[in-house]
Amino acid sequence: LTDLSNEYQDKMSTIDKVLMTEYIEHLSKLHILSCAGSDGVFRIFAFDEHTRIFTSLVDSTYHQSCILKVLHYVHYSDLKHYSYTVSAATNGCIVFWSLNSFITKLITDALAQKSKSYTESEKGGSSTGSGSCDDTEDGDEEEEDASGVNHRDWEPLLSLKVHQSGVNSLHILQVSESQLLLASGGDDNAVTVQLLEVSDSGMKVVAKVTKEDAHAAQVTGIHLISSTLVVSASIDQRVCVWNIKQTSGIDMQLQLMACKYISVADISSMSVYIHRNSVYLGIGGEGLCLYKLGTEDVISQ
Repeated sequence: LTDLSNEYQDKMSTIDKVLMTEYIEHLSKLHILSCAGSDGVFRIFAFDEHTRIFTSLVDSTYHQSCILKVLHYVHYSDLKHYSYTVSAATNGCIVFWSLNSFITKLITDALAQKSKSYTESEKGGSSTGSGSCDDTEDGDEEEEDASGVNHRDWEPLLSLKVHQSGVNSLHILQVSESQLLLASGGDDNAVTVQLLEVSDSGMKVVAKVTKEDAHAAQVTGIHLISSTLVVSASIDQRVCVWNIKQTSGIDMQLQLMACKYISVADISSMSVYIHRNSVYLGIGGEGLCLYKLGTEDVISQ
C-alpha cells in the first residue's frame, strides 16, 4: 500500500467499516471505510480486497473540530435500506450522513466489473498488482470524486447539538421500520438518548432525554441493550444500567436501575455481547475485565 504518513500528519482518532454484503450478497470483498482524526476532516474510502486498492470517495470539513467517533448504520425496512455513517466531534455535535449515493455507484461499478471477461482484466494488468491508494485531490478542478458525487453536494442529513463538549461514545438501535434510538455519552458526564424517525425525506428527532449527572467523569462507553435499556461506562469506574421510559409527546426519562464500581481505571471502551438471557460487558482501560449483567429480570424490563 502507498505510504500516506506524509500526507496525513494528524492523529487518526477513529475508524469504522461496513462490508458491502450488507447491501448485496455478491459483493463480499468490497468495504466502505469511514475515518476521521484531529484535523477535523471526515473521509470516506472504498477498499476492494481483490485488487487491494483504496479509493477516496469523499471528504468533508463540516465539523471544523476534532472528530472523536464514527459509526456505520444500516436501517432496514421492507421497501428499502437506508445507509448512514455517523460522526461525532469535540464540539458536541452528532452528524448523520447518507451513504446511499456512494453505495449505489459502487454496486453499479462492481456488477459491471463482474460482467467483464477475464481476458480484458488481464490486458490491463495493473489491477492485480500490489495495492495502491487512489486519491482525487490532485487539483481543485476535480469537483467529482471516484463515486461520481460532487463534493459540494455532500451535505449532512441531520446535525444534532447533543453535548456541551466532546462526544466519546455512540450506539444506535433500530426499534421499528421507521424509528431508531441514538445513545451517546460525552465529556460533560452526560448520557443522552434520542428517538429518531427515518423516512425518504430525511430524519427528525421525535423524543429526547439527557441525564446531565449520569456520571462523575467522562462517559466513554454506551450501548443500547434493548429499546428500554441502555448501559453506560465512565472514567469514574462506574457501570450503570438505565431504564428508558417514553412519556407523552417528546418527553423521555432515564431511570437508574443498577450501578457497579469496577476495578478497571481510565475506562476507554466498552463492548457488549448479548447471549440468550445474559448480557456480557467487555470493558477496557488500564486493564481488561468481563462482566455478566443480570438475567431475565434485566432483559425483560
